[in-house]
Amino acid sequence: MAGAYVLFMSRPDASVAARRLARRTRNVPIAAVRQGERVKVTGVVTALDPPINSPIDGVSCIGFRVVAVAHLSQGGARQPPTSRPGQTAEKASCVRFAIADETGTARVEGPFTVGIDLEGEWSIPITSFDQLRRAEMPDFSLTGAWAFSYREGLLQPGDRVSLVGRAFIEPDPAAGSLPGRTPPTIVALRGSADEPIVLVDARGKASGGRA
Repeated sequence: MAGAYVLFMSRPDASVAARRLARRTRNVPIAAVRQGERVKVTGVVTALDPPINSPIDGVSCIGFRVVAVAHLSQGGARQPPTSRPGQTAEKASCVRFAIADETGTARVEGPFTVGIDLEGEWSIPITSFDQLRRAEMPDFSLTGAWAFSYREGLLQPGDRVSLVGRAFIEPDPAAGSLPGRTPPTIVALRGSADEPIVLVDARGKASGGRA
């Protein structure tokens, strides 16, 4: 459905598993994918659906991954708050997009496991938990945390990524048809609840401080 996207709460280790799967899967050109195969392709992305906003920074994007960690107090009551790490929560979302390499273009549809890298440094400790509540992430204050920090990773048009998904060769609905001619086809990479599209930054991509 146009404009639809998948939103989910992921385990903190989900992105690690996604990157591991992408590393061990052989990359193939988009033009060489076969019907029904689960393949890895690498290329540059463009949006197919309207953008979404990352839940804390509010940045317009194709997709995002945000990780938050609770700060738990340690030391005496008369001392300034110092921290030990507590609960970690992760959230990710992605709209449909297209990916293109030197051989062709594929449509990519969720659901997704978003393993894109986090950008920049961890935020300073934030003592208000309103941002977590608005993002529909766990309210760390309920577990005794005095603050939280977060990092976000974004998928933007023009980014180069790798993804692993099931390939389908389908008639191109945008191309129309002519009597007596075989309709043009497109490559669609589609996920499912049991086998989501795995999305990671392409190896060798300039990281700009990502991790």
